Amino acid sequence: MKILLVFLVLLFLVSCGNDLPPPAAEIEVRTLEIARPEPIVPPIDQLQLRTVEWVVVTQENVAEVFASLEGSEVLYALTTRGYEDVSLNLSDIRATIEQQQVVLRIYRDSFR
Repeated sequence: MKILLVFLVLLFLVSCGNDLPPPAAEIEVRTLEIARPEPIVPPIDQLQLRTVEWVVVTQENVAEVFASLEGSEVLYALTTRGYEDVSLNLSDIRATIEQQQVVLRIYRDSFR
């Protein structure tokens, strides 16, 4: 009985040794440098500012300036059209700045 038990233990140990995996092959590691693609940037609108007409009121031309206002009691130092042009120019400048901020964000995010 002891011989049979020793034989079975030896058989078990020998059978476990036969299932060893083959030695691993060497792994080659290569580093490749890949060029970054250029970011796709939307075009920025060309800033086209309007001409603003300023009116300078002095003691010498005050009567002439008030006469050209056609009886209006309000003086802006700008014509109404000039005031509109200043407002539109400021709006255009703000829109251009916002477009440039988008472009800067794209560049910042693509080159991190």
